[in-house]
Amino acid sequence: MSSKQINFQPIDYEKVEYGKPYYLMFQNGDIIRASLIRDHVVDGDDIWQDQWVAVEGSPYPECWSNGACWDFNEDGEPSMLPKLIAEIQ
Repeated sequence: MSSKQINFQPIDYEKVEYGKPYYLMFQNGDIIRASLIRDHVVDGDDIWQDQWVAVEGSPYPECWSNGACWDFNEDGEPSMLPKLIAEIQ
């Protein structure tokens, strides 16, 4: 997938629609398809948090345990956060 064909923008979380799949680009240039899910995970302070989850069948970074972005994954390492977003046309 070429990023030249996709109009990436910085992520504005106030404009992201929950549950809608988007293209996400990471600092290393990798691109995946994922949705932001509202109140999907409880953090260490027992507060519900939104979570990026890869769309079924989409590859995702190894640091995303089970296809989800975590503060700390199953190996105790932080997940890589996306830097840019684009709508899937």
